[in-house]
Amino acid sequence: MRPKLEARILNHTWEEWVEKFKPVRDEHGDIIYFDGDEEQFKNSDPATRWTNTCEGKSEWIHNGIYFINRIGHILTEVPWSVDEDITITVSEGE
Repeated sequence: MRPKLEARILNHTWEEWVEKFKPVRDEHGDIIYFDGDEEQFKNSDPATRWTNTCEGKSEWIHNGIYFINRIGHILTEVPWSVDEDITITVSEGE
């Protein structure tokens, strides 16, 4: 029987996340958002895929692929670890 992996829950600020994981940017320096069907996204390392989600006026980025409340996906140059559950609060609504 395989041992159960315990996920490390990590919360980063937007600035910490950008510095640590380095989101992929276009030629103008803007972070590229993907809908998930682009070849660059499909051919990427799954550990570099993130999902931008929202609910009401709150917005987050999570490591991995999610579909509920999804705004779009982001790729990073630096992969996350399989034992990490990472959430970045982009904005908190009221």
